[in-house]
Order: sequence, then structure tokens, then C-alpha cells
Amino acid sequence: MIHFILIISALAPMYKPLMLVCGFHEFVEVPEEKELSMELTMENSGDSEKTSNSLNKNGSDVNEEESDKEKISEAELKKLKEKGWGDLVERLKEVEELKGKATNKFENIIKDGSTADKYIYRERNYEDIMVKDVFPTLETIDKPFSELVKLAPTELEKFLERNEIIQKYRKNLFEAEEPLKTEIVKNLDEKKSKKILNIKKEDREKYFDKSLTFKKEEQLSDFIEKFLGFDPDKGDLPMMFRDLYYKNLQRLAYNFSADSTYFTIDYFQENLNKEDYLKNSMKMLSDLKGTKTASEILFSLENIYEIQSNAIQQYFSNQNLFEDKSKEKELRKETIKQVLKRYKPLLKEKNLNTYEDVWTIYSKKKEEIIDYLIKTTPENYRISDAYFEKGRILWDRGIRKSDPKNLDEAIKTWNKISSTTNTGDFLNEKTFKQIEIELKKNPNGLEKITEMQISQILNMRLFDTLNEKKIREDKILWKKVK
Repeated sequence: MIHFILIISALAPMYKPLMLVCGFHEFVEVPEEKELSMELTMENSGDSEKTSNSLNKNGSDVNEEESDKEKISEAELKKLKEKGWGDLVERLKEVEELKGKATNKFENIIKDGSTADKYIYRERNYEDIMVKDVFPTLETIDKPFSELVKLAPTELEKFLERNEIIQKYRKNLFEAEEPLKTEIVKNLDEKKSKKILNIKKEDREKYFDKSLTFKKEEQLSDFIEKFLGFDPDKGDLPMMFRDLYYKNLQRLAYNFSADSTYFTIDYFQENLNKEDYLKNSMKMLSDLKGTKTASEILFSLENIYEIQSNAIQQYFSNQNLFEDKSKEKELRKETIKQVLKRYKPLLKEKNLNTYEDVWTIYSKKKEEIIDYLIKTTPENYRISDAYFEKGRILWDRGIRKSDPKNLDEAIKTWNKISSTTNTGDFLNEKTFKQIEIELKKNPNGLEKITEMQISQILNMRLFDTLNEKKIREDKILWKKVK
């Protein structure tokens, strides 16, 4: 039976039953169970779709000539620390020391044909997971969202500076290629006439199918270069931006082993790949505020905060690794340990001592983002989806906290959908109508059976989307090699 999680929507209670009932995949013949061994990969950025292979005996993907290159000087390291990058430098050093010492054995793999070999043995960016930021929303989770929008240009500059420092450090060691700098075009908010983008559905699908195989930074960079100069309100740019995120930058992750560290690494990998989008889209939001494209960005940002909440759950689920004293350094576990070590003081600083604390603060942030969307969306663009999503957030909170006030607020919010004129799409219309039917059965107050039915409707609302996404990704990314 297939096990997968959509790394886009943190509906953990929803996906457990969904994982068990999905049987739409085609079973295929697979080779005998394999055991692969590879050492620390030095993939610089992005999400490579290649099949992983073991690296050279030194645990590096460079030749002997490059490895003899002079390292970055202590004076330069001191300057970086003085500029506030001390923690980054220490992480880079720790990862450097780990190279060649940690191995990655693929053992206890479930071979039932439900997960493609190409996915199982793909390269993971272990080094970037340790060095970069798999929880990029955590540092500022307690700041008002409106403040984060104002800070977005500065945060993007810091993000790009950090990437340059990482690449410079690696270049001195490994002669790595220069990083792809994904930077937003300046002055996007200029009030000058812009061309209107009109693109046929089949051309849109061809573009996203072709770019799906690119690294995610490349996808975003290419999209910005080709489309961001068009009118953000008229034409197809809002829909194109929606498809960029929901069709291509979201991915499915699969649980293919009883060893949960495989899934944790893939979850961290996908969240790492969201960092570039997060920083750049926040900058775009600050430039395009009050446009339809900005509304699409806000829906995607709310979604990112949801998956970030789920990602941090992996932190709490792997606490046992703090106690792991085994002499053999296993790459997945060492990577997760580095993540745990890094974020432990930050979570303590934010007074987030349990996953319930994390879930609560992220739930409030999601509501705040949707409120911001409702306030700024032009001409009630997708206002029905915004009310639906806010109602869902409140409903989930009410069920989780056993709080009838939140359930009442959810119903009041959903009731606004029928009394408010909506422009643009209403993507959740089918689900909303199912909820309406259940609510009409209880005009004098909610019954437990109705609560259960509504929760079930919400939990299963993305079932068809998951099926379609898996079929598409299997066809383009994880096609079986004959």
C-alpha cells in the first residue's frame, strides 16, 4: 500500500487515512532489495532529480587536484563572524569535518512498487540541509505578518548574501560553480503600463511540464525572467503564478521504509527547497501588494507556513537521536542531529517547548496571512477561497483544541461566502457545498456526528489532487528506467 505525504499542506491528521486508502498506483516489477552506500554529497543547491551514486573514497565529489586548493583564510573567517555570520561559518566547518566519515546505507527499503527506485535513490542535499535553513519561518514567527512584508526586501538581501558566503566558502575548497542568484526585478510596483499575458492552457501545461525537471531555483528564476514583467492584475499572470507553486514547486514525499529517518530527510529536503521561494515571493508581495498576483502569492505563503509547521513536527519526532551514541556515523542520522542541534536553542528562545506550541503559533500565523489577503485582495478576487481557508483554519483549531468558539467562528466565516460577491476562481466550491449540506442538518447547533462529517470532508478534499499529482510526477520525474 502506498505511503506518501503532500509537502504543501500540513494536514497531518488528514493524510494518515489518505495514505492508507490510496491504491491508485500501478504496481510494477522492481529489482531485488538493494543496499547502497554513499558518503556526504556536495550538491550545492536546488533539488537534483538524479539517481544517487556513491561518491569517491574521500567522501567528496571533487578530484584530487581541487581538494588541494588553499582553504579560506582565518582572517576571512573572522571578518564573516564580525558581520554576524559566525553560526554559519561554524556549520560549514562542522559539515566539512563530517565529509568522508559518514556513510549512507539504503537498508530496509519497502519494495512493493509503490515508490519509484528513481525517487528512492535520488540525491539528497544533505550538506545544504545542515548548513542552510529548513525552518526559514521560525526566526520571525512571532512578528506580525505586515511587518514581515515590510522587511521582505532586506530579508532577501540577507538571504542572497548568505548564499554567496556559502558558495565562496565551498569555492575555496571545491572549485564549485557560482550559485544561481535568484533576485527579484527592481521597482515592480512602478505605475507604468504593462503588457497583458495571454497564454493558452496547453502552452501553460507544456511550460510547467518542461520546467518541472529543473532545480527549483532555476524554475523560479526562469519564471521571473519570462513572466514577471506582465500586468499583475489583467490577463493570466495570477493563474501562472498559482500553477508555478501548486503544480511545480510543491512535491510529494514518499514513506518507503520503516526507518523514519528516510522520510524526515525528504521532508527537510522539500522545506529547504521552499526557502528560496519564500524569500523571493515575500519580496514580490511587498512590490505587488493589492494585485491579483499578490493574492495568489498570499495563498501560497499560507500554505508554506502550514508545511513548515509539519516540518517542525519532524524535529520533535526525532528527539531520540539526541541519545544516539553509536560510533558509526550514518549520514541521515548525522544530518538530522545537526538540524536538531541548530534549532533547539531557537525553539527554546521562542518558548516553543512542544509541538502543540508550534502548531498553535503557526495556526495563528496562517489566519493572520489570510486576514491580510482578505484585506488587500482587489475586487474581491478569490475572496470565497480566502473565507473558506480561514474557516478551515478555525475549524481545525476548534477540533484540535476542543474549542466550540473556534468552531462557531469557522461557521460564521463560511457563511460570508454566500453573502459576498466573488471574482475569479472559487477552487474550494465543491468542498464548501458539501459542508453547507452538513450545516443545514443542524440549524440549532452542531452535533458530534456533524463535526465528524465536516472534518472528514476537509480531510479528504485534496484526494483527487494527490492522485493527479502523483501520476504527473511519476511520468515526468520518476519514470521507470527500462
